[in-house]
Amino acid sequence: MEKKADQNRARAEPADAGTPQSLYVHVPFCVRKCGYCDFYSLAGATQDLMRAYVAAVEQEGGALPETPLRTLYVGGGTPTALPPPLLRRLLDGLRRRFTLGRPPATPSVPGGEAPEFTVEANPGVLDDALLDAMQDAGVNRVSLGVQSFHPETLATLGRIHGPDQALRALDLLRRRGTRHVSLDLMFAVPGQTLDQWLSDLRAAVASDVEHMSVYGLAIEPHTPLGRRVAAGDLAPLPDEAYAEMQMATRQALLAAGYEHYELSNFARPGRRCRHNLTYWHNRSYFALGPAATSYVGGLRETRIADVAEYVRRIQAGSSPVAETERLAGERRARETAILGLRLLEGFDVAAFERQTGFAPLHLFAEPIARHRGLGLLEVADGHVRLTPAALPVADSVLADFV
Repeated sequence: MEKKADQNRARAEPADAGTPQSLYVHVPFCVRKCGYCDFYSLAGATQDLMRAYVAAVEQEGGALPETPLRTLYVGGGTPTALPPPLLRRLLDGLRRRFTLGRPPATPSVPGGEAPEFTVEANPGVLDDALLDAMQDAGVNRVSLGVQSFHPETLATLGRIHGPDQALRALDLLRRRGTRHVSLDLMFAVPGQTLDQWLSDLRAAVASDVEHMSVYGLAIEPHTPLGRRVAAGDLAPLPDEAYAEMQMATRQALLAAGYEHYELSNFARPGRRCRHNLTYWHNRSYFALGPAATSYVGGLRETRIADVAEYVRRIQAGSSPVAETERLAGERRARETAILGLRLLEGFDVAAFERQTGFAPLHLFAEPIARHRGLGLLEVADGHVRLTPAALPVADSVLADFV
């Protein structure tokens, strides 16, 4: 393998280009933990712990270099689970600490774009006070966790909101002038029918949001929903139903004028999520908060998934990082390919070679040839990309690039 890798290397591996221009902040609090969620978060945290968390993020962020950011994403958990004064303090602190400007162009990032400042919000708690805190800090994009407009589906998922609250939240965002809105939607939920899912899509399109993240439910065994499935209380949808809903999603949203630009993401022209494109292009990014993962200079660092311990370490002046992983050489190239193939446009062959130092048509000659023969992959216009026929089996195709 080492000899083959050396033969495929186009030139000495370059360093990761420049200082990161993106930052992710993890807010690990929720009003109530959803039954399907396996992200790190706490329900029912005290305000004292929330205050300590905000102070710790401020302290950790103070150690990062002062650099212009083109994207800042505050996710969770549920950032809007913070009381408005604490959300305001967190967002104002981030805005003061980091320059949200128009960074110069790089080979893969055009210059001159306005910065993207996103906060995730739950329709069950979003109100004017929270929006005041967000808008005053300069937040210009809201990701709303709707998941469904059907009460039965929301109940199965364990969401705290109902359809009426989702619609009220969307109306509030429109009335407050928040133009850049993304919806999270979920299909293949136990008990969900194709007609219900198509109805969800129609409601989402009617809301006229510019972006949708549409995920098929992954049932994790250690979650409450997973335990219900294991006990026989709920039956997962068969693979055929999953695939039918997935293809119906693509057809409905393409017909409504959305671009299908990533396996699970759709956008109006020009409204792709630029923060997530940082991940899919395998570019560097900073991160703050418990359980948050950063990727800087080829080093991936994940902070401890424990709010109290995270706060304790920050206060003591020690590192909150619990796991460290160095990505280099062929391993980095393979991850870059897998992430790039999640994009419907695929990855640019020349840019891949510049970024990783490997010629992808040589490094991946075998899987490319095999999947081209099956009609699942194409090499065209200088890109390697999945074909529409590959979308239902994308995970199995990507696995061959590991």
